[in-house]
Amino acid sequence: MNTFYKEKYRPQYHYSPRINWLNDPNGLIWHNGIFHMYYQYNPLGSQWDNMSWGHATSNDLVFWKEHDVAIHMTKHMIFSGTTAIDVDNDSGLCHNEKGVVAMYTSFEYERDKDDNIKAIAQHQSLAVSTDDGYTYKHYKGNPVLDIMSTEFRDPKIFKYQDNWVMLVSLADQHKIAFYQSEDLKNWKEVSQFGNIGDTNSVWECPDLFPLQIGETTKWILTLSAGHPQGNGYYAMQYFIGQFDGKRFTTDDLYYPRYLDFGKDFYAGITYANTKSEDYVIMMAWLGCHSYTKDTPTTTWRGAMSLPRELRLKEINNQLHLVGQVSDVVLDKLTEVCYTNSLINVQDKFDIPFESRSFYVEFEISKPSTFAGVEVLSDDSHKTIIGYISEKHEVFMDRTNSGNVSFNPQFPSMETAPLISASETLNFKIYVDHSVVEVFVNNGEIMITDRVFPLKEASKITLFSNECTTAFRKVSVRTLKSIW
Repeated sequence: MNTFYKEKYRPQYHYSPRINWLNDPNGLIWHNGIFHMYYQYNPLGSQWDNMSWGHATSNDLVFWKEHDVAIHMTKHMIFSGTTAIDVDNDSGLCHNEKGVVAMYTSFEYERDKDDNIKAIAQHQSLAVSTDDGYTYKHYKGNPVLDIMSTEFRDPKIFKYQDNWVMLVSLADQHKIAFYQSEDLKNWKEVSQFGNIGDTNSVWECPDLFPLQIGETTKWILTLSAGHPQGNGYYAMQYFIGQFDGKRFTTDDLYYPRYLDFGKDFYAGITYANTKSEDYVIMMAWLGCHSYTKDTPTTTWRGAMSLPRELRLKEINNQLHLVGQVSDVVLDKLTEVCYTNSLINVQDKFDIPFESRSFYVEFEISKPSTFAGVEVLSDDSHKTIIGYISEKHEVFMDRTNSGNVSFNPQFPSMETAPLISASETLNFKIYVDHSVVEVFVNNGEIMITDRVFPLKEASKITLFSNECTTAFRKVSVRTLKSIW
């Protein structure tokens, strides 16, 4: 009997590979009506090693088809990077409309007698596809950019007016280096940006994109770095400013700004070539290098977030990057739906069905203590999401979520300060066996965590401590499998 995609803890509507290890998304691009998702992949096992680019495609960002490895490692591992359409054949390597170029970090290394990996260099290399992005060939002149560093990675490329731009992380310096090229093969450094915001850990996976709000266009720089709780956790931060083709400068805002306050939303990048102006689509790895290697799965390890539409929104006279999941996810996957316009809760209220793969939404007015929802729960374990009034914070608590003993850094409580002064809080929560993605007030706050509940933990319970809370517009939808 085929048991793939039915394993314990396997997400049913988040993408994960059939077998083996997955981490960072790479080269996300929309091309000829197809969304291509590449990702860091070990074709030989379920732990990090042998990095290559795995590949999946989708027509709608909901249902995915996994393909053969798109870029195979050779003597170097294939680290993260991005793709672009070389419309004008600037590289001289794309001879028809099917040409897609990929820029990636080639990781030069050696192994000691105990099979431990020692870094020699990280440099930027080029690969070209002539079949719409399904297979790639390495450029014979690789690497195209080498500064003799072991902390130089994760290129982002795009065309700006007549030149190609590439961002590369100077990881241990907490900087992003900007380069220009006319042919994708010869690069000149034109500026650097960095040493602001969170510099408690290395900077990785930079992305840069314009967003329009009203009549104004801003440029957003995102990267993966430290976490507001520190202690070896990782998150994403973002900067808002201007870009002139060579240099990125930030607006006069407070930093750091975190895109997601959970422990398992990392290395997110946006889809290229979508042509939208007021939003971009981002996907991220649902994982954390501090403990993902120990998570209790066997033949497969790693998953992707749902695609998020990121927009700029003015809150309290400042711009913020907010996110939401496209409605197409619920439109295509909803099976059973429970709704209730008003539930007054004092202590607890059990939603009258159980599920491990669902969406829950509700609104509450800011209560005098704290209130929210327990998910993936049984009599003794639960993941808790809610609002703490005395701290004006939203939280997710996974300290008693089930199996939390596989790594001492895993059990944790995530908190995020509310931005807006609204008296009403709207929660939208996507729960998928071992994934919880939380969006508050239309994505002003986002919290994403992996959890590993016990086998029978599937209750959904609204709670309010020490007072009665009115839960309005309650909607719970079970979501079917994409597999």
